[in-house]
Amino acid sequence: MNLLASFLPKTEFSSYDDFYKNCKINIPDNFNFVYDVVDVYAKQAPNQRALVWCNDDGETKEFTFKQLAEQSIIAAHFLQEQGISKGDIVMLCLHRRYEYWIFLLALHRLGAVAFPVSSQLTHKDIEYRLAACMVRLIITPDFLKEQWEPYAAAPEHNLQDILRPELSPQEPMLLYYTSGTQGEPKPVMHNWLYPLAHIITAKYWQKNIDGGLHYSMAETGWAKSSWGKIYGQWICGTAVFVYDRKKFNPQTVLQKIADFEVNTFCAPPVFYRYISDLDLPKFDLSNLTHCCSAGESLNPAISHEFTQKTGLKIYEGYGQTETALLCANFDFDDCESVSGSLGKPSPLYQISLDETDELVVDISKNKPLGLFTNYPKSAEKEGFYRTGDLVSKDEKGFFYFIGRKDNMIKSAGFRISPFEVEEIINEYEAVAESYVYGEEDSKRGFIVTAQVVIKPGYEAQKDLERKILEYVREKSALYKCPRKIIFVKELSKTYNGKIKRGGISEGEK
Repeated sequence: MNLLASFLPKTEFSSYDDFYKNCKINIPDNFNFVYDVVDVYAKQAPNQRALVWCNDDGETKEFTFKQLAEQSIIAAHFLQEQGISKGDIVMLCLHRRYEYWIFLLALHRLGAVAFPVSSQLTHKDIEYRLAACMVRLIITPDFLKEQWEPYAAAPEHNLQDILRPELSPQEPMLLYYTSGTQGEPKPVMHNWLYPLAHIITAKYWQKNIDGGLHYSMAETGWAKSSWGKIYGQWICGTAVFVYDRKKFNPQTVLQKIADFEVNTFCAPPVFYRYISDLDLPKFDLSNLTHCCSAGESLNPAISHEFTQKTGLKIYEGYGQTETALLCANFDFDDCESVSGSLGKPSPLYQISLDETDELVVDISKNKPLGLFTNYPKSAEKEGFYRTGDLVSKDEKGFFYFIGRKDNMIKSAGFRISPFEVEEIINEYEAVAESYVYGEEDSKRGFIVTAQVVIKPGYEAQKDLERKILEYVREKSALYKCPRKIIFVKELSKTYNGKIKRGGISEGEK
């Protein structure tokens, strides 16, 4: 069973052009995801699985929609006893624990605001967020153990209904913070219609299937978790797979995909880079039907190698914490996946390039589904939201990422995209990953500098530096070539794994 027909008058399309022009989402009055999706499943298909969870200790749990609905009702009563009501902000710091889904649904039941954060945040990070937001309660693993588990185990609790809150569609439902790749992280507020925007994400980009199992590699503190671990997936009738891992091991991830017979999969480019050297045919990936990538652009060479080994294409997509899926490589005959491309626009958005090649979203006529609500007032006045990302567009309508507008390097009069240089460096056989930035120079203004992490088996020596520089010179214009390469053990990254632009790692000694 799936609920697509409840929200989409038309679900199948003959072409991308047909999809873009005619895909429309019906918006119910007073929409609330837990009442209008989860509870509907709980009544009409109570035994349909919703969540499949496992961890590194060999534990596994499987939840049906009925079980999650009941658990979220108990949790909602518990939250009410903690003083939580409509509009209150509750911070969820639960990594990938299955209780995250119970409490997220419970907060939706009450009309409260869920504020997911990463378990990797430092005390300083937490204090920064608490100072900016009126947080009423913080739910952590320790809180679950000390407060929730005894409550949930008590026999006197019943499933008495929670009064459904009256909600304006524009009221806040979810609060996220941007990853902080440029400067301090910023708050992003989404409204109660946000889940509906991810119908496009799940159905038409990730190709989630009714009765299937979808795995998106994301911690619950990232907005990517909302993209791939609950909203669109459940509307499509797909269960969500969660691997609550302690450490990142690409081989273990592949084995989990095989063992649990995952059907659709989405991961950041770094995962595909890590598995590029593995013997992929030894893993039984026969149940996989569709693979996606997002977060950063994927190197075409890595994408090609994955396809050669598995027979599966990687469909790249693009969006921000502030948005739902803005554009993607959709699986239509007239929109075949183009490796290295961000794809074509989602039917939810009218996007274009301004005079500086910044991608902008038109909000002059209406506020698109999935777009955050607390954008600057200047955006409303100008009639569009600025993404801050520079892109190019080819004659077929595909978009290509160039770089962040505030991250371009100006060297000796040339304007250089760090991302473009990183793409070339990362193609070299000895390189695991790289970070390119501008370093001040008295003659050129800035020079192109690259921090490079090398693969095991190679040594950080002058000879390797020379070979990398020669490779880049062969592949690009001379003015783009780094003037300096610094070998580092790891790159400075944000808590969600993105390179922290402006974060300089200490070179190898």
